[in-house]
Amino acid sequence: MYKEKKVHLVCVDKPGMGGSAMAWDFSIRKDWPCVIAKVADSLGVREYGVFGVSNGGPYVMACLAHHDDAIRTRCRAAANVVGVSDVSGSGYFSVRHPSCFAEGLYNSLPLFVTGPMIWMGITAGRWYATGSDSRWNSLVSPAFHTPEARLVAAQCLQDASGNAGLGASLDCQQGLSPLYARPGQGPESADEAFRRINVPVALWYGEKDSTVPMKTAHWLSGGIQN
Repeated sequence: MYKEKKVHLVCVDKPGMGGSAMAWDFSIRKDWPCVIAKVADSLGVREYGVFGVSNGGPYVMACLAHHDDAIRTRCRAAANVVGVSDVSGSGYFSVRHPSCFAEGLYNSLPLFVTGPMIWMGITAGRWYATGSDSRWNSLVSPAFHTPEARLVAAQCLQDASGNAGLGASLDCQQGLSPLYARPGQGPESADEAFRRINVPVALWYGEKDSTVPMKTAHWLSGGIQN
């Protein structure tokens, strides 16, 4: 499909995961759009689109709403698939959300504590989910009942557990924290930032998804003009 549509898909590892070095002072809002621009420069590409799923949502929105016009205008389209962005205005965190307490507690802890915690969880999950074909097939939909899919999942989990889980922990704490100030609180508030977006944006969410509520999609849709 990519070849037919002449689409070049480039996957960039987040800081501290896969082949990327750990960056202790990394900020999704300030730094990630610049990282993508530098990757594009290295490939000789001027304009590009961005795509993110779940905790990749904040990375997408950061590229679309970056404060630097020279960086932001290079991103010409985007897709945000069940992305958690932006918790500052979407109401993702609430007393009714089953994981809000756990995520709030997790985000309040230092990385050197949460890193090993998430490393143990990812390592155990990788062993349990991808350790055998039969167990893998019992956990995923039939479309993924292939050895290739299981190996890809195992590799992704292995990449995520790099640097003793510090990169994955940084990703969780950054992605599940507000990118911007709450709406109405100045030029770097979520509503003001998203008004800078003037390119096509696809939002893919589902009513049966219990992880990211539909009100997140409705809030994003109301704040994005395209």
